[in-house]
Amino acid sequence: MCGKKQAIALAATIVMSAILFVMTDSEAGQIVFAMLILSTVSAVTVIHITGRNFEVSVKSTNYGYREEDFSFLITVINRSMLPIPNLKLNYTIKNLLNGEEEKRSEYVSVSSRTSSGEHIMIGAEHCGCVRLTVDGAENGEPFGFFHRKMGMKASGEHFVLPRGSSVKMSEDRIYAYDMESYKYSQEKPGNDTSETFDIREYNTGDSIKSIHWKLTAKAGEAMVKDPGFPVENNIMIIYDNCSGGTPENIDKFEDLKVGISKELLERKIPHSIGWYDREHGFRTKFVGEESDFWSALMESEKSEVLLDDRSSIYHFIASEVEKNHSNYIYVSNDDRDIERLREYGEVTEQKTRISQ
Repeated sequence: MCGKKQAIALAATIVMSAILFVMTDSEAGQIVFAMLILSTVSAVTVIHITGRNFEVSVKSTNYGYREEDFSFLITVINRSMLPIPNLKLNYTIKNLLNGEEEKRSEYVSVSSRTSSGEHIMIGAEHCGCVRLTVDGAENGEPFGFFHRKMGMKASGEHFVLPRGSSVKMSEDRIYAYDMESYKYSQEKPGNDTSETFDIREYNTGDSIKSIHWKLTAKAGEAMVKDPGFPVENNIMIIYDNCSGGTPENIDKFEDLKVGISKELLERKIPHSIGWYDREHGFRTKFVGEESDFWSALMESEKSEVLLDDRSSIYHFIASEVEKNHSNYIYVSNDDRDIERLREYGEVTEQKTRISQ
């Protein structure tokens, strides 16, 4: 309720005034002592009757680019008939991608039945999802001697996006992605008669053209071929966030991610993006146009880059995500399990220089 230093100062003042009152029996001593007691009672009363009905919200401009500073708006809405004279808001600012974290406090006063907003300026030095979380408040009286702690939660997010770097792929590589890497699903049949998905017994309604005559002769009953289902999205870009890195190196990889998808989309080549999320497991997003890419990138910026005992490839292989892509682009400086990934398709490694 009262800070240690403030409590000592207040107690010392009351004791001295009490001694003055007892020893001198003067009118001045009585007045000082009475005022101190009255002030203490009033202060304690203020912090208990105010700040009983208010809300806190956090908003930002949603997204911007690296080196474009931005702000969060913390708004306190006081729904009570009593004003809140001295409210201390404790909040944490964290970059969910690189783990940078800072704790701050802000003091606000709010009149009765009104709202008050405070703009918190943030430097956009590094890419990532920056989250501001108000994780507690202290309702104090005007002189700051007493306060009442209150538990509360309110948060807002702002995405600091990379501007991107230029990535040029060879015509041979583009051709391989666009044409030669055609692959068929192992999970479901389709309509491409040049590739067989399964052989099964004939059912009423099956086309006579689908009958496998050689197997029918051997089996003694009609057997048909289920055609294969072509996988048009044959590329997955895997973002590595399991090998650690400084904020500066993480920024370089963010730029690289933009360059890779931009190059593919300019060539009209759809693809998927995958990354490991420590809360939800391995996640994937389909990218058919530029808006899909930015949506996927912003989602991935919520997953912190940490040094993990297991690689991103390990988490991909261990997941239930479909592994029917014929080409994988691994955005990483980590070579762990790279040969295991080659068992599922062609692998291209995209690395960046590490700054010390």
